[in-house]
Amino acid sequence: IDTTWVWNELRFEQELKAVFIVDSFTAFAAGYGYIIKTTNRGLLWSALNIDGDIFKDIQFVNEEVGFILGYSGLMYKTSNGGKTWHKIKVNN
Repeated sequence: IDTTWVWNELRFEQELKAVFIVDSFTAFAAGYGYIIKTTNRGLLWSALNIDGDIFKDIQFVNEEVGFILGYSGLMYKTSNGGKTWHKIKVNN
């Protein structure tokens, strides 16, 4: 099985701050107001529908459970590999 990642130059209007590779096919990138995901080793990326913040980090515990942290204290959690995200923390 070929597990080579495809690293092409992509241009986005907004800045990316963090990338996390979950497995040999899946990765997420977080940035200014959005999250993108690939499931084909970086060939194509799609935006996820998450209310914006300037996301500064993204980490996964395993293939299903992950967290996104924003500069304003906003945090989201997924328990299904990024299909849905739930807000779990807001600093006021």
